[in-house]
Amino acid sequence: MKTNANISYEPIYGIQEAARYVHANPQALRTWVMGAESRRLPPVLTPAGLHDAEKLSFINLIEAHMLVALRVTHRISMQKIRTAVEWLKKETGSLHPLAECQIETDGISVFVRHLGMLISADEKGQICIQSIIEQFLKRIERDEHGLPIFFYPFTRGIAEDCPKRIVISPTICHGRPVIRGTRIATKELIERFYAGDSFSDLADDYDLTPELIEEALRCEKEARKAA
Repeated sequence: MKTNANISYEPIYGIQEAARYVHANPQALRTWVMGAESRRLPPVLTPAGLHDAEKLSFINLIEAHMLVALRVTHRISMQKIRTAVEWLKKETGSLHPLAECQIETDGISVFVRHLGMLISADEKGQICIQSIIEQFLKRIERDEHGLPIFFYPFTRGIAEDCPKRIVISPTICHGRPVIRGTRIATKELIERFYAGDSFSDLADDYDLTPELIEEALRCEKEARKAA
């Protein structure tokens, strides 16, 4: 019988799909997963697909989300990120430290909470002062063991006040976005909307508020715009 942890590591997303959910450039995500042989750059992420490097897991999705936070939003250099990831792999034994460790940043360095202390991972273990917990971390919900179980994608650009009405979990609808507290996929709603159903039609059919329908459509439109 598969456990939630098993499902979290199964390959279920293509690179294009994962890039949409985390607002990443697909080519950048492909480089993070596969490296760049022409520049002798190793991959940053360990993909779930053993025989297909372009197949990613829910854990890979969380890693990509954190890479967007570090690289795109806070402009942390890839050299620092690679150094941090390699050090964390050796220190923790984790193949997926960006998802399994508590990553933070001050916009200059990469930090991790380890043994109750805040440590600079890109400085290979130097203890640092408290840094601000970034808004990206608030989009991840973890279980009692620290394993990510729910991911709340940004639906209004990368904004701190973005509500958590849409959720992605490997245990719900094969890891596709749904309205929180339901198994209603956002993709299903936007397909019906494009087919001619109105907000009120969808709200009546699914017993949802128009606000939730709007948020589901916004999620899909944001994801498609990011692709």
